[in-house]
Amino acid sequence: MGAAERLERMGANRVGSISQLQFELGKVLCDVSSCDSFVLAGYTSGDVRLWDTLHWDSTASFLKINSLSANSVPRPQVSHVQVNSSVAAAAYEDGCVDLWSTETGGEPLLHYQSPERPQALALGPDSPSLGSAAGPHVRLDSADDRGYWRMLCRAQLPKTVESLVLVPGRGQQGPLAALSAGDAVYLLDPREEEPRSLHSVYGHPITCLDASDSQVALGVKRTGWAMHDGGNKIHVYSLETGKPVSSVGDSLGDFTCINLRDSPPHLLVCGNKDRR
Repeated sequence: MGAAERLERMGANRVGSISQLQFELGKVLCDVSSCDSFVLAGYTSGDVRLWDTLHWDSTASFLKINSLSANSVPRPQVSHVQVNSSVAAAAYEDGCVDLWSTETGGEPLLHYQSPERPQALALGPDSPSLGSAAGPHVRLDSADDRGYWRMLCRAQLPKTVESLVLVPGRGQQGPLAALSAGDAVYLLDPREEEPRSLHSVYGHPITCLDASDSQVALGVKRTGWAMHDGGNKIHVYSLETGKPVSSVGDSLGDFTCINLRDSPPHLLVCGNKDRR
């Protein structure tokens, strides 16, 4: 039986397997992220733990946090974690951000401190790039050909950034970030002087955001005078032209999540407060 057939049979019979990953008793899990065989978790104790489910004895599971956060009393808890196939990142309540190699672990490859508590943290799905947002402030970092990390740009938006995603498939073009702040969505390209506005409708906040290599999808909460057009919607924009390509939804509930990046062409998966 092939893997696809086995997965289909398990789904039909509601059968699956669960592996428990436990780090430290009495510590509360703050955030978790996974990619391939890696699982990254952050705790209220300020600890960050990386598991490689294919190599349980990997020395990379030891991640040493920066000295500023480590020496604080009490230690700041972890607010966000992200992992991809090559690096793992964590943001802390004190504004610090650390980034490690998933291969070697140990000391951070990159460390910096934001002026405020980070609201969003993102890694490039297929490239060595990191984006973080604290209040209205956004920062993009990337590794060069020799593996050295450096800051590419900083920007400030008119409102607090609520979500941040890095566009996949950028290759040698460098990172491109999509950000939502209030009722607007922006594109941040380090090669351009200012963030570029992609979408803005006054009084209708963005509820979720995702990006593929060619499009950005965003959920919009419709209230007041706009309810006559069918309720809450998901808008899809072209990254190449910056123009809308489709609008779907017409739901009374808010859209809470979107997966455009992993969806087949011309399809997307979303979740809604109406539990559909």
